Amino acid sequence: MMLFPVIVRKVLFNTMMKTKIGSSDMQTIILEGLATGEMMPSEISKIYCISRPNVTTLVDKLIDKGYAQRLHDDKDRRVIKISVTDKGRRLIIKKRRIIKQYVLNTFAKLDPDEITEISKSLETQLELLTKLNNIM
Repeated sequence: MMLFPVIVRKVLFNTMMKTKIGSSDMQTIILEGLATGEMMPSEISKIYCISRPNVTTLVDKLIDKGYAQRLHDDKDRRVIKISVTDKGRRLIIKKRRIIKQYVLNTFAKLDPDEITEISKSLETQLELLTKLNNIM
């Protein structure tokens, strides 16, 4: 489980260094999360283990670039949620395509047994994370 963030960051970092589009890897990860639904900054902090000041900085950059927006709750204006914009969704789609191509090109260099081993390992991690999620 400790390696999973390393793998994600390596894939994102390598692809983004080659393409230089849009946002940093952490901003991309936050945007991916926002694509599933709006979140309060405290939720982003908790889910991605990022300090609140860093969440504020990352979200501000996403908003400045037009990829995200702040929404005030109709019932309580003190409650702020962050959501992805259409421009942010387009960026996510573009980055997903680039990452997919990078992964396909990288896996093409491995032999079938190595690919099978990686696949089994990732499936096992997913099963364990799903179980942990149900327990917590």
